[in-house]
Amino acid sequence: MINNTKKRILLITLALIMLICAKAEVKLPAVLSNGMVLQREQPIQIWGTADANEAVNITFNKHKVAVKADQNGKWTATLPACKAGGPYELIVNHLIIKDVLVGDVWLCSGQSNMELPINRVTDLYREETEMYENNNIRYVKTPYGNDVKGPQEDISKMEWKALTKETAPGFSALAYFFA
Repeated sequence: MINNTKKRILLITLALIMLICAKAEVKLPAVLSNGMVLQREQPIQIWGTADANEAVNITFNKHKVAVKADQNGKWTATLPACKAGGPYELIVNHLIIKDVLVGDVWLCSGQSNMELPINRVTDLYREETEMYENNNIRYVKTPYGNDVKGPQEDISKMEWKALTKETAPGFSALAYFFA
């Protein structure tokens, strides 16, 4: 009976310790995710949230930086500029972001001219669009949304995609031909 009580107390204690440790979680914004592209030859900004005063260790392309979250849990780190290359891994504490490239980042913004996907111009540009594949070209589309309260801390549901035969139909046609 005493052994069972000791076992239960030990299990409860371990469960509480695991719960407390699990709470300490570093988070990155959705744009910093698998398949992303970082601008070449410019200092690289990485940011996110964590528990207040938590240590945050960042490793990328043989560079290591350590920062500490502020009292609100926000943190920012600057890595040195890198030449074009990859794929690399970005490690932030326990998080691993894979297939990261360093290269040129272009922001394409507009209305219907930017919205027009490749699958709507395939008949006009069949040769240029059906066979082209380049894993070094990435595309991320921000979802529609607005926040009348002010700037958003993060944008959910963002996913970087490499240019393949399967993903190309959804790419912006103008951005595709620009790249």
